[in-house]
Amino acid sequence: MNSFIVKIYDILNKVLKILFNRLKQENIIIFESNPSFTDNTKAVFDEMIRQEANKKYKMFWIARDDVDNSVFEKYDNVYPIDSTTTNLLKQVKNTIKKAYYFSKAKAVVSCNVYQPKYTNKKQYYIDLTHGAPNKNSTSYYMLPKYYDETVAISNYFIPSTIDTYFCDESMIVPLGYPRNDVLFEKPLDLHTWVKLIFMAFLFCIISFIITIFVVLNKNERKSFMLLFQNLLNKIR
Repeated sequence: MNSFIVKIYDILNKVLKILFNRLKQENIIIFESNPSFTDNTKAVFDEMIRQEANKKYKMFWIARDDVDNSVFEKYDNVYPIDSTTTNLLKQVKNTIKKAYYFSKAKAVVSCNVYQPKYTNKKQYYIDLTHGAPNKNSTSYYMLPKYYDETVAISNYFIPSTIDTYFCDESMIVPLGYPRNDVLFEKPLDLHTWVKLIFMAFLFCIISFIITIFVVLNKNERKSFMLLFQNLLNKIR
C-alpha cells in the first residue's frame, strides 16, 4: 500500500473516530486471529458458543481472505467483518463497517494483531497472544495503552511477559494459552503412541517442551473457560 493510500486511511480513521465516538454501546464482542478464525481466540470463542453466550452477545470476527465467510453462517448471532480486499472502494466500506462495530463493542479479543480503538468509552481489550515464546522484542510487541490485559502461560512467565509486551504486571492474566487446552480433553498416555511428530522453529521448541511437561503433570486445564468467565465479568 503506497504512502498516499496510507494517508487517506489515516484521515478516514480520524474522521470515523469523531463520528462514531458517541455511538451507544451494545452487547458486541469482536474476535481477531491470524490465520482467521483460529488460535487462542477461536478456543475462547468455542467455549462461549458452548455456553450459548451468543444468545446475549453479537459476535464479529475479523475475516481476512484466508477464511470463507460461510463458516460463520452455522452460528447464530456470529458475523464476519471483511478485512482484506484488492478493491479500494470495498476497502473503504470495510473500514467504515469495522469502525462502526468497534465503536459499539463492549469487548475486543485479539491474539495476533493489536486492534484499533475508535471510541473514548470504556471497552475491554484483551490480547491472548498466539503462543510465541517470550523474547527481547525491542518494543515490537508493546501492548497498546488502551488494552486491559494479556495472557501469560503461567506465573513463572510473568516477568518475561512484562519484558516482551512492555506492560504492567496487573495487566497479565497467567492462565496459559487456550488453544492448548485440547490436549487436556482426554487423558494422554504417551507410552501408547507409536510416533510423536511436531514441527517447531527456533524457540518454539522450548514452548513445545513446556507444553508436554504441563500435559504430563496436570490432569485438567481449562484456561479457555477461565478466560471466558474473565471476559464476561469485565463487560457485565
